[in-house]
Amino acid sequence: KGVPSLFSDVKPLYRKADKVQIMEEVMVQNLERLRSEQKLVGEDEVDPPVTVLWVLEYLANHFDRKGDSLRALQLIDEALDYTPTVIDLHLTKARIYKHAGDFQKASDECETARKMDLADRFLNTMSVKYMLRADRRQPAESTVTLFSKDGDNPNNLFDMQCMWYEIEFGRSC
Repeated sequence: KGVPSLFSDVKPLYRKADKVQIMEEVMVQNLERLRSEQKLVGEDEVDPPVTVLWVLEYLANHFDRKGDSLRALQLIDEALDYTPTVIDLHLTKARIYKHAGDFQKASDECETARKMDLADRFLNTMSVKYMLRADRRQPAESTVTLFSKDGDNPNNLFDMQCMWYEIEFGRSC
C-alpha cells in the first residue's frame, strides 16, 4: 500500500515494441519459475506465495494494454481464484472488461469491489462511473447518494458541483 504499482511505473516503456516484448518475456519467465520453484528469475531465495498473485496481476495489465483481453481475463481470473478478496484484482478485471467494450460486466465487477469495502469513497465513485457507462442510471443514482450530505437527495450533487457525476450522467443519457 502507498507504493505505485510496477505496471504504472513502466507504462512509458509501452511506447516501444521491443521493450514491451522484453517485459513480457521477463514476467512470463518469472511466473513460470514462481510456479515451479517459488523463486523469481535470478533469485536464490524462495518468494512468499503472494508474489505469484502480483505477477499474475501485472501480466493481466500487460496483456490488457496490448489489447489481448482474453489472455488478460484468464490471468486475472487465475489471480482471483488464488485470492478472491483482493479489491485491486476486481478493479483490474473491471478495467479489462471496460477496455474490451463490455460495460455491463465491467460495472458488475466494479460493484463487487465496492461491496467489499462499503466505507471507501473511491470504490463508490468508481462503481457509479462504471454503472453510468453501462447505462445503469437508477442504481448509479442510488449508489452515488451513499456519500452525499443529504443522503438520498441527488440534487445535492448538483449543489456541491460534483461535476464528474454530471458529466458521466450526461454521457449516459
